[in-house]
Amino acid sequence: MVSYVDPITNTAVFSQVDLRQHLVDFIKLDFPERLLPTFLHESTHHACFLSPVGATLALLRMRAYRRSEQLTTNPDADEWELLEDVLRQEGTMEVLRPLSEGLACFAELDSIPGESNVLTTPMASTFFLFGGRDHALKSAEIIEKYGPGFFLYSLLYRARTDEEVFRRREAVLNASFRSSSGGHLAGYMTLKALWARAKRTSDLAWDSELFSKFVRSYFYDDFGMVAKILDPTKKEHNAVNAIAQYILERMSQLFGLDWDATLRKYLEDDDDAGYRTHDFGSVAYPSPAGINVDDDRRSLGMGRLDGLLAELGDPKCPSERESLMRRRDLLRMQKRELLCLGSLDLHVVTNAHDRVLIYPLEGPRPQEYPIYAVQALDGIDVGDGPGSMEIYLIPTENSRASAIVRGGQVVHVHFEGPINEARQNHFTELFGSRSEELRILDEQEKTLNSAIGESVINFVRAQALTTIPAGVDQLYSVTSTFNFPAEKREFAVSRLMEGGLRSLCDRDEDFIHALAMAGSAGSVTTQKSELEEIASENGIDLMAMLEKANFLEQRTGLSTLKAFDDLFVTEL
Repeated sequence: MVSYVDPITNTAVFSQVDLRQHLVDFIKLDFPERLLPTFLHESTHHACFLSPVGATLALLRMRAYRRSEQLTTNPDADEWELLEDVLRQEGTMEVLRPLSEGLACFAELDSIPGESNVLTTPMASTFFLFGGRDHALKSAEIIEKYGPGFFLYSLLYRARTDEEVFRRREAVLNASFRSSSGGHLAGYMTLKALWARAKRTSDLAWDSELFSKFVRSYFYDDFGMVAKILDPTKKEHNAVNAIAQYILERMSQLFGLDWDATLRKYLEDDDDAGYRTHDFGSVAYPSPAGINVDDDRRSLGMGRLDGLLAELGDPKCPSERESLMRRRDLLRMQKRELLCLGSLDLHVVTNAHDRVLIYPLEGPRPQEYPIYAVQALDGIDVGDGPGSMEIYLIPTENSRASAIVRGGQVVHVHFEGPINEARQNHFTELFGSRSEELRILDEQEKTLNSAIGESVINFVRAQALTTIPAGVDQLYSVTSTFNFPAEKREFAVSRLMEGGLRSLCDRDEDFIHALAMAGSAGSVTTQKSELEEIASENGIDLMAMLEKANFLEQRTGLSTLKAFDDLFVTEL
């Protein structure tokens, strides 16, 4: 099983997390370092989806679920309205997927705290969740003197100079370029091309955390994109084409940006960024002026998103079933703030002494000793039954929580971090079984696909899903090769489409392997002598690699490694 974050519910699944083996560590919220790369990757997806654009796409899919349910019971329901929701949501997801994967790979493989002291949400969460051998670097004295960056750099240095991360980076570099295969390479090359462009014109852009946070906000906090996604004047394919064109225009703006002036303004406005709180939950809110979005378009997007949210509270429902589904979707929107780090199904007992005892489901029962025992919440009845333990991160609050649930009721909860009582009470009502939420989501997907499959709209959807990937590939082939010499771009694009990055590197597996090592270690040190030592320990001749890199750049335009006196800079 692979790790992933569902973009609709923002529910995370970390395949490396096994609460049966590490329950106590996770309850203490002291994560093992081996989980760091996966956590940075998946929590970046979570941060992207917890945004105006992410909320819009989630609400469209939820409404599609409700409309598909109506079609199963009411043959007169409007199937073309269902198609509109599906095409807009799926089309936008397809166009943004490489960008989302690029941001996630950048967080996992490149980003480190810089001089601006700006941290992305995933990096700030990393500070709270990971301790291990560097726990002393979290002391009040160290934090006051150096900030969180001192601890984070030490943690990231070990990760980025480890063979496991070399292999993860190598897998990205060896991936297919085409979006139909996930889009990791296309998105990653786009992010690295954009970063190289930004660093040439602004010293501020060398701060990878600042750069990453800006790019994520530029796209996912863009109410202009929300306005385009929900534009009622466009229909079906025209709506999807307009959304794709808008994203292309936004991408083009980035490559021609005055990065120094823009990042300075972003730093000034960043203190004002936060979350708009509705009765329906929290939605990320960008800086007051937006990022290159005029006020009228921004206000239009906010209004359209608010209207979509308001449907969940509309008392005029055609049926009790519809009302129930809207209430469930309302809870989903509120729960999208939560990042569930792990979930374990258990047998839960609440005894007469107000204690909660948990037992594993596997093995003979009753057992003599529980695996964990804690104080029950006030008012919890004595009883036992199936339940679960959930471990949560609340990024918007810089806080964490663990909860024990029995039969849908929270019987124990523990919070850590600067979260007030009102918010604790709010989230306590939302905690529940992740496995149950994923099961319901799977059922709704099946109902949706069945409803479409039995309708004439199936042809239109199938046609869109066939044609969209080619347009996405074309978009990212341009952005990935933007820094190539003009006369070499056509050749580079054809090679990328044919066989990915390997085709541009003469299918030299040793070079790709060496590039993965140099790029990973190069994210935490640019000193030639230090990189040569790390390379030598891994059986790599760094100088021979530089010679091959220069040869490839002259022939294909692909820039991978640069040397400046005693500095080595990896551009991919």
